[in-house]
Amino acid sequence: MIEVMKLVKNAVGREVPTEINEEKQIPFMGVNKYKVDGVKHAQKIPSNSDFPLDGNKTVASLKDALIKAGLKNGMTISTHHHFRNGDLIANQIFDIAKELGVKNLRWFPSASFPCHEHLIQYLEDGTINRIEGSMNGALGKFCS
Repeated sequence: MIEVMKLVKNAVGREVPTEINEEKQIPFMGVNKYKVDGVKHAQKIPSNSDFPLDGNKTVASLKDALIKAGLKNGMTISTHHHFRNGDLIANQIFDIAKELGVKNLRWFPSASFPCHEHLIQYLEDGTINRIEGSMNGALGKFCS
């Protein structure tokens, strides 16, 4: 059965969906019309003692960087396509995520290429649960 998308008119008169990819959306209500509800957890305030004395904040590996960045279930990872079909960093990121047991990641590439076929296994096992971006090659075929 095909589900009909529910549309509502926003403040500028455009019909927009109330849900996209199973996530509720709030249509534009006009300038200063929408008041956010809830609270926001602030990040830890860094101090000089958190960084090396020489100022070099590089880490030994991509895995260390992802751990320090706080990679966890449900996060969005965005990558740029400047390497095009030579981009293997996205593959490495999700290899590490799998190794760390991280699940339900959203990948937001500016584009995917045949070199990203490797990521199909992570769509199948739940490491990646959504891709939002241009899809090409075997990965594009898999998702269509």
